Amino acid sequence: MKDEETLPIVYATVGEPPYLLFSAHLCHPKPGANDNASGSAMLIELARNLSKMHSQNSKLGFAFLWIPEHIGTSAFVEKFANLQDYYGVINLDMVGGESLMYVQTPLSRFSVLSGVIEMFLDLANSESSPFGDLPIIKTSTHPYEMGSDHDIFNMFGVPAITLITWPDPYYHSSEDSVDKIHKDTVRVIGKTVLASALFLSRENLTRFAQAYKMKYLGEIGMKGNTNIARKLVLHGLWRDSQYLNIRAGKELKDEPSILWIKKGMINTDIISEKNREAYLKFIKNRNNMALIHELLMLGELLPLREAFEALKEEYGAVNKKELRKMLELLEAEEIVKTRE
Repeated sequence: MKDEETLPIVYATVGEPPYLLFSAHLCHPKPGANDNASGSAMLIELARNLSKMHSQNSKLGFAFLWIPEHIGTSAFVEKFANLQDYYGVINLDMVGGESLMYVQTPLSRFSVLSGVIEMFLDLANSESSPFGDLPIIKTSTHPYEMGSDHDIFNMFGVPAITLITWPDPYYHSSEDSVDKIHKDTVRVIGKTVLASALFLSRENLTRFAQAYKMKYLGEIGMKGNTNIARKLVLHGLWRDSQYLNIRAGKELKDEPSILWIKKGMINTDIISEKNREAYLKFIKNRNNMALIHELLMLGELLPLREAFEALKEEYGAVNKKELRKMLELLEAEEIVKTRE
């Protein structure tokens, strides 16, 4: 077994910052055609096409990043990237499977990027039939979930979405071969991402931003309150306006309640032995991973009471007692510091 291994990061840009960044992981313990030769290959095609389509009048440049999953993204963000240069991130993680799972930005990192992807996904995934327009592939849209390189960018303040074909029966197996790749899925995702990039870099998005704000808050409002979500959406639109030259949003000026000291993925490597069992028990419920990381991101913007309320508005009922206990554990580990 190697004590140390050097893994590659490949980075390319078209135009000048601010950039819309596209990412895909190119190293994997069990590499396969879908995971993630598919995402890495699509990234090459996007770079080839967008290098031809970019113009001096574009509001955004384009950046392309091939990395080892998670560890490569962390290294890129912490040692190389100037985060202010990036408007947002589109992560391509397995784009050749049978059905598509689209993961939006978290509420703490609200951006019209999510709405643009959603709009073009609907358009690219529609074909005419005698019975009206029908979807080409099965798709589902989800609030923030963890599991790919979008995680790291969101944690460091850059709104990021991920497109992943999931579930995949051949995942992490020798059966993940080229013959399993679905051409329709590749075509739908490729069209979605290319159109989204051009729309974001060229169009006036002021009216679109207002429309997406109402749609997003309307969907949250069907589950419950939107009191805190509304503030975060306006803050997200305010950030969008800095990059996209739109008139929207309002800067959030609340006192943050959480200082995230050891920023990045929370895993057993940074949890001491005495607290490891409690942490493993907590993340046995996979949803808890997203909840605790989103709570930290919300706490970087809001008082803790409002951070918990925002989490409830985003996800529905959450176990506040369990999350508070985990927050105390992370504070004892000096990963975070709460300001209450």
